[in-house]
Amino acid sequence: MFLLTEDPAESFCRSAVDYTLRSAVSVYGSGVTAGNFTGMGCDGTAVCRRVRESSGRALVQHLDGCAVYGMPQGVKRAELADEEWRLVELAG
Repeated sequence: MFLLTEDPAESFCRSAVDYTLRSAVSVYGSGVTAGNFTGMGCDGTAVCRRVRESSGRALVQHLDGCAVYGMPQGVKRAELADEEWRLVELAG
C-alpha cells in the first residue's frame, strides 16, 4: 500500500526513492530488494545503505542503456550494489 503525503521534498524531488524505500525497509526489513535505475542525482544511495544494513539487496542498472547514470552510479560508487543489471537481462 502506498500513501501520498505533503512531506517536504527529498533530494529535490517528491516522491523520492529514498522516502519510498525507507518506508519499505521499516515494514519488510531484509525482504526488501531495492532497484536503482536511470535517474539524476544521488537519490537512492543513502537508503540503499539502509537496505543493505537490514540484510536486503540493492540492484543497479548497468551504464549500458541508462539514459542518466547518476542514481545507479551513486550506489555503485558507494559500494552498495549487490548486482548490476542491464534492463534486457531483467526482462529475460
